[in-house]
Amino acid sequence: MNKRLTFLLCLAAFIVLFPLSTLAVNQEGDYDYDVSNGEAVITHYYGSGGNVTIPSELGGYPVTSIGS
Repeated sequence: MNKRLTFLLCLAAFIVLFPLSTLAVNQEGDYDYDVSNGEAVITHYYGSGGNVTIPSELGGYPVTSIGS
């Protein structure tokens, strides 16, 4: 099998096997967040800054931390 065909087969397998749900971004209001073990971790803030109020929950999950 040539290298190009091998590469294409590996790429096709990756696309089929990679779960699309991991590409989804959870977003609510000015925040992006990840959910792990039933808890929300804020990963990005889009607001204008100033005094920011951290929500107690996002998407029905309690906010337990803020990512880097």
